Amino acid sequence: MLLSNLIIPLLLLFSQLTIAASVDNAPVVNKVKSGFSYLLTSFDDSSVLLRVEKNSLLRTEDNGKSWEKVKIDSKDSKVVYVHVDELYPGSRASLRTEYNETYITNDKGKTWTKLNINVPKNMKGPSDTCWIKSHPLDNKILLASCRSLIKGDSSKNTSFQNMYMAQLYFISTDTGKTFKQIDSKIDLSGKKNIRSLITDCKFGISSSKSMLTSLSDTIVCKSNLVQGIEQKPKETQNKSDTGAKDKRDDYLYNVKRAAGTILFNNGKSNDPPMTSVMTESKYFEISIKNPSNTKIIESLKEKTIESFFVFDQQLVAITIDDRYNKNSSKKVWISKDGKEYKEAHLPTQLRFYVAGGLREDAAGRLLLTINRKKGQKSKRNDYVTEILISDSKGEKFSDLSFMDTTTLGNSFFQTFAHLPGTIIGTFTSMNSFHGGNRKDDSNERKKSSPSKITKISIDNGNFWSNLKVVDPDNKKNFKCDIDDYENCSIQLLMGGFVSSEPSAGIITVIGVVSDGVSFNWDDAKTFISRDGGESWQVALDFPSITTSGDYGNIIVAVPFNPESDGDPESELYYSLDQGRSWTEYQLEEQIIPIELISTTLDGSGSKFMLLGMVADQAVNVIISNPDDDDDEDGDNDTAYTFVYAIDFSKAFNGEKCKPSDFETYSLASGECINGAKYSVQRRKAESKCLVGTTYKDLEWIQEDCSQCTEKDYECSFSFKKGENGKCVPDYKLLQLSGQCNGAKNNKITLSPVQKLNNNKCQKELTFDNVELSCEEIGSPVKSGDKIKVTENSINSKIEYYKYFDTVSDEALLIATSDRQVYVSNDGGETIKKVEIDSEIIEITFNPYFDSTAYLFGDDGTLYTTHDRGQTFSSTKLPKSRQLGLGLNFNALDVNQFIYYGGKDCKSIFDTKCHSVAYLTKDGGETFEEMLRDGIHCDFANTIFTDPSVKNMITCMTLTENRTGRSLVRSNDYFKTQSVVFDSIIGTMGTGEFYVVAVPHGENELRAYVTADGITYAEAQFPADLNDIRQESFTVLGSEFGSIFMHLAVNIGAGEDYGPLLKSNYNGTSFVSLERAVNRNSQGFVDFEKIQGLEGIIIINTIGNVKKMEDHLENKQLKSKITFNDGSDWVYIKPPAKDSEGKKYTCSGKSLDKCSLHLHGYTERKDVRDTFASGSAFGVMFGVGNVGPYLLPENESSTYLTTDGGVTWSEVKKGNYQWEYGDHGGILVLVASNVATDTISYSIDSGKTWLDYKFTGEKVIIEDIITVPRDSSMRFLLLGKSSSFKGGTSKIYTIDFAGSFDRQCVYDIENENNDDFDYISFNPLKDNCLFGHQLEYLKKNKNNCFVGSAPLSDSFRIVKNCSCTRNDFECDYNYYKANDGTCKLVEGLSPIDPSGVCKTDNVFEYFASTGYRKIPLSTCNGGLNLEGKSTPRPCPGKKNEFNKHHNLNGYSFSALFIIPFIIIAFLTWVIYDRGIRRNGGFSRFGEIRLGDTLIEDNEFDRVVNSVVRSGFIASTSLYSGFEKVKYFIKNHIDRLRSRSSDRRGPSYTTLFNDQFLDDADDLLEGHDEDANDLNSLLNQDNDFDIDEDPHDPPEFSTPFRDEEEAPVENVDDENQKSTELTSDDNNQQNDDNNHSPVDSDNNN
Repeated sequence: MLLSNLIIPLLLLFSQLTIAASVDNAPVVNKVKSGFSYLLTSFDDSSVLLRVEKNSLLRTEDNGKSWEKVKIDSKDSKVVYVHVDELYPGSRASLRTEYNETYITNDKGKTWTKLNINVPKNMKGPSDTCWIKSHPLDNKILLASCRSLIKGDSSKNTSFQNMYMAQLYFISTDTGKTFKQIDSKIDLSGKKNIRSLITDCKFGISSSKSMLTSLSDTIVCKSNLVQGIEQKPKETQNKSDTGAKDKRDDYLYNVKRAAGTILFNNGKSNDPPMTSVMTESKYFEISIKNPSNTKIIESLKEKTIESFFVFDQQLVAITIDDRYNKNSSKKVWISKDGKEYKEAHLPTQLRFYVAGGLREDAAGRLLLTINRKKGQKSKRNDYVTEILISDSKGEKFSDLSFMDTTTLGNSFFQTFAHLPGTIIGTFTSMNSFHGGNRKDDSNERKKSSPSKITKISIDNGNFWSNLKVVDPDNKKNFKCDIDDYENCSIQLLMGGFVSSEPSAGIITVIGVVSDGVSFNWDDAKTFISRDGGESWQVALDFPSITTSGDYGNIIVAVPFNPESDGDPESELYYSLDQGRSWTEYQLEEQIIPIELISTTLDGSGSKFMLLGMVADQAVNVIISNPDDDDDEDGDNDTAYTFVYAIDFSKAFNGEKCKPSDFETYSLASGECINGAKYSVQRRKAESKCLVGTTYKDLEWIQEDCSQCTEKDYECSFSFKKGENGKCVPDYKLLQLSGQCNGAKNNKITLSPVQKLNNNKCQKELTFDNVELSCEEIGSPVKSGDKIKVTENSINSKIEYYKYFDTVSDEALLIATSDRQVYVSNDGGETIKKVEIDSEIIEITFNPYFDSTAYLFGDDGTLYTTHDRGQTFSSTKLPKSRQLGLGLNFNALDVNQFIYYGGKDCKSIFDTKCHSVAYLTKDGGETFEEMLRDGIHCDFANTIFTDPSVKNMITCMTLTENRTGRSLVRSNDYFKTQSVVFDSIIGTMGTGEFYVVAVPHGENELRAYVTADGITYAEAQFPADLNDIRQESFTVLGSEFGSIFMHLAVNIGAGEDYGPLLKSNYNGTSFVSLERAVNRNSQGFVDFEKIQGLEGIIIINTIGNVKKMEDHLENKQLKSKITFNDGSDWVYIKPPAKDSEGKKYTCSGKSLDKCSLHLHGYTERKDVRDTFASGSAFGVMFGVGNVGPYLLPENESSTYLTTDGGVTWSEVKKGNYQWEYGDHGGILVLVASNVATDTISYSIDSGKTWLDYKFTGEKVIIEDIITVPRDSSMRFLLLGKSSSFKGGTSKIYTIDFAGSFDRQCVYDIENENNDDFDYISFNPLKDNCLFGHQLEYLKKNKNNCFVGSAPLSDSFRIVKNCSCTRNDFECDYNYYKANDGTCKLVEGLSPIDPSGVCKTDNVFEYFASTGYRKIPLSTCNGGLNLEGKSTPRPCPGKKNEFNKHHNLNGYSFSALFIIPFIIIAFLTWVIYDRGIRRNGGFSRFGEIRLGDTLIEDNEFDRVVNSVVRSGFIASTSLYSGFEKVKYFIKNHIDRLRSRSSDRRGPSYTTLFNDQFLDDADDLLEGHDEDANDLNSLLNQDNDFDIDEDPHDPPEFSTPFRDEEEAPVENVDDENQKSTELTSDDNNQQNDDNNHSPVDSDNNN
């Protein structure tokens, strides 16, 4: 309050005024100079006032003429706060000292009693702050709220990190003598990482006028517990000594980061990152007579209470739907008895901060002000203000009619207790507008002032009007025509300093007369109204602080600017004729007014108090807080305040008014307000007297209106106001009301209106009821229905739709065929047209800032939203032809992006026409020409996680003749540049790598890869593919250090296919995974990595390559799946029976002839419709069939797996669309391509399915969608029907929130006490996969929903495992043979290992063993198939190599030559003294134990001992080898005999004689085979033999068995089509990273 009272005067120091002074009826002014004073307050109906001066409490009993310091019995007498009780303003006040001692007075501040509130001992005093509330009916009953830091009971550490914030409540029934703590109802035992425990309590009645009399003995409370949840999984981290392997250590982190579940700790602590979540909430009531008697409020038992309010006519609770999401949608609940709560209907989702909470008017209507914050990365911290007003029953809210809910800004509302039904509201926008309503460009907008809307209502908000100025004398002084009050009215300044003292219809405000668009605050004036706000006139030509007395007959004003009249001294102005004329009184000092009050709270008195600070000291006080601890005196010693006591009791010589001096003033011009008229006897303005009835409240005469009018009614719940102001059916609310349930003849009859609550009118009107057909209403929400459906229509065909990927709300943009854009911020429940002047030709979302999107207008206007479509700003694009190339963004700066336009383009055939890359650094307000001929650019930070050059930009440019493309880069926004490639086809960023397609020869290309944007290496495809023309390849994305790529080897109409390749960790060398993987003519491939699960990929291969290429058959596709990132592929195992319980016709056959086949990526209408969801672990849908090949979609069924693809079940016959909600807790299906009125859904992971009819008319559903994270419980069905009007689209919102009893409990510290379990998806039937045991977190109960529970621990590594064969894949030019080993392709050579030497800082290399570790694997130790050979120095880097290994001349001699000489010498000595002297080697086989050897001395005995030991070791080794050989031979024979009758492939070849005969060569590291097979044999869990005679083992069908020909006729050039493929292949597909790049695409 202090700072606000000082800041505003300083802002207005330049206002000007000259008014002649007069001393008639001048007040008696008493001035006191004091130390810095503040908190001036008065007691009702008395002359006693209090103020704080330099931390001391002063008291006066004579309206401020004299002051005495109040003695307080305290060790700390520094007073920092004093407050008069609103319920008992005539006697009670409380104060707080610097050390938070609380005192209370019940005798107007004469004596003070310290309140002994027994706060817990673990409170960290003296920070505990207590506040006092009094009971409205019994002043002995007090509530004390104390807030403090509390030390956790379980922690012995007293540091701040072990504290949490607590707000506790205490009750006293003996005027504060004793207090008893109110139990929070939350058990803290065992709770860890507590952040806060906040309890909030209120008396069940808010005032003596409360209608909730049954709650007079009740206290209502809510308690919320907030805990910190650790955001890092508890897994073991393995650190390697090479950068490549370090990538594997952090792969799980990357998974979580991609899934959006990692939250980062901004601090510097090494502790795991934490996020604060509300983990428990209680809503309960307490009996005042028996505080131990507490009851949970059952109707909201399972809800999370954010806040609650107690009003005279109702209790209101606001609940959070998702306690783990601070921006979660909220609900408003209304109770008339404190027991039963009814949900109020809101026009949209309530999600954001409730500014100022709620207000209740006299009719019981609620005003709800919401501030929706703008996008987090916007330049300003702006808000969108939305104001809702309820009906008089509080059952439904609607938007306030005059508010623009799409404009950034803030609002202010003020009601008047002494003016029934009067509300003043003002809204200030923040330099932003919606829909191009303003024509000025961005630079002009930046210079203009904010827009203003100020309205007044005198009938409880039914009708709003402008603040009309009726002032003919000043008409010429205004900049707009005040006679046109719809476009020229008063706009209030920052709340307007609206006077609030009780008066007979007299109000003063500060404002500017303006059209609300352009105005200057230098024009601000003080205005006055004498008719309750219906009309206004100028009071003073400058802004001033005002107050009134004698019921408005005395008005005192002090200008904020002391030099307003050119006089350096300050003055006050007063009016004794209700503001018609003003008189100046000189104050002699230049002051800034701090506080100006009437000493009588009821506005009846004639005495006033003014606190003023010397102007040149005011700024210092603002800068230096007077309560600063560094200021021991509580203030700057030089600062002082003037305290003025102003007395008008002698005005008019003390003459009191006679009856003839009064007139009747009627509020609202005598119109009925809520069924009653209000009038009061008011002194005539020209009378020369004072009313003089001090301490008597203003009394309005209420007269009930005999005849009701339409103003006394409001629309019934199921109706809304139409354009003509009449109540018309609201079909959404009619559905929600369920009134059609059980309706006779399928019709209902309703009254469109209802009488306002507490309305006083007597003779009611009669209204015609409305008969409605339930068919028109649509499907009703049945009683107890758990699913809510909302229907919307758009009179055009939907062409495009996309959600913003954020948890702030469920916002999406929809574009239609008529180039209009619609926005919804509540998941489609309400849809609004974006009101802009342009037709939109393109929409681009910023993938790095999830609240930002851009709309391109056909007139060159760019519309930008940073708050998910709530508001749009506009700017003009550079004057150029729009090329439709989209935008490229800087991942670290939302305001920096690149736009591409055509310059010098009179037409597209103009030879001078060329493209230009324009750069903006201010969000599009200005653009600069960055690069001529640029057509696609990438910021380094959008491609690489940690770019070596932060500001690097890489661009693709057109050559001058526009026949080719080149690649250039720059580190200074192309002030200078360098050429990377002179000629390219296209580029693709994969997240870790940047891939460039470079032309090679005629109609061929080569791929180059870089991981830093500086060094490029050619991608080495398997050598057996080198003879294939590389006409087209598709980059399928990268993950955990590898690139997946598809190389087209056959391009033709309906005959496209090629091998699937996978790179090594640096993306440079590739191996083949599958030979004939399907693709389409656009370059898209049937390849899909399953989101959220490790290493699972589904592909479609061509099973009839030869016949297809010979044009004998069309493609016949077969689906395959891998569970180890492509190392092994198997056909998908089909379900045993179909959805009708019948066996499939091919049942019993091998998987090659009877497996599950699924329609894949190349056939999708929307590529975003993936098999799986990243949040629904293990769950996948697919449309396909069981058989030898894939059938058309119209012959397919819909299948489901819940274990990551290991087992499948058929859930529906036919082709269905699917969608996931609540992390897989809700599964929804809807029929494809046929008209339907029903969805099928499951909330138990597909175990049971239920049907729900969502509409009364069958429609064709084109898509079913939800938020990108699949975490919402709300789905959208986008439909069309031939019965709709031309092109009309239907949008159905299906809300499953009511299908769950509660939100799941998530407690990572107490796993046994929550609703989640860790489960394993391991299709290898082994404890380890990719070198670790991994578990996923899933809910274990179906009656709760997950919401935004912080499942960052949704993965956890139980342990890392030793390496096995499954952790390795074949290296470059190697293939996987039948026996599981990796063999070199005949005629080919291993990759030249010295290629790594091209990388900076690499000085050595190792020869390939034929194996390489799977990048996903984190295994440690165990089998080492990629075991490194002897390191070799890179060419030209021998010195670095020698230095690293300490191999200088000396060290080489020390390590090799000297040991060799020593060993040679010892060997010669042993031979000479031990063998040769005892008969030589000829006798070696004859020596027996006990034989005597020649021993002449002790040295001979040592030598002979060595000889004996060597002989025994040699003999034992030879004997053991023979025994092991015999055992292995017998074991293999037995194994062979046991498996001789098995059908299908087996792994017996792993152990046959030929295998062992070759073992010696293998173990010697022969280039053609892998080594270390002895270790491989010991891994008895590497290869499983399936017990089913009809099904091969899980991995019995490797990529290819032996060194077969690649694919029949694949090299035959005559079978290859040279038809061109896609056109725009350099653009990345945002959804699935499929990016085809074709060699013929160079135009």
